[in-house]
Amino acid sequence: MPVNKRLPLLICYDIANPKRLQRVHRVVSHKAVMVQYSVYYTEMNRTEIGRIIREVEECIDKRADDVRIYRLPERIQMDTIGEQASSVLPVLEFRDKLNTQPASRKQKKQ
Repeated sequence: MPVNKRLPLLICYDIANPKRLQRVHRVVSHKAVMVQYSVYYTEMNRTEIGRIIREVEECIDKRADDVRIYRLPERIQMDTIGEQASSVLPVLEFRDKLNTQPASRKQKKQ
């Protein structure tokens, strides 16, 4: 896989301390778009992934905090239930990769 290839990622965190939480939020929110509280979407190449991992590692206590980076498939199927952050989705460059459909519509079609 080419080093410059951008990979779709979900970054999720659960930070036990408010000060560390603020630091992690600052690092992640500058490089990704919030999808839900403590859940962010971004597209990064391998170099950028390594950089954000190092930056987050400097902010957390590995014994108390949990940070996960999930690599996503190229095409994403997403179902939503309840309130959606619709104001966020239009600004995303990758919105054409999201195939979103509220769960309530799917249920009505059945």
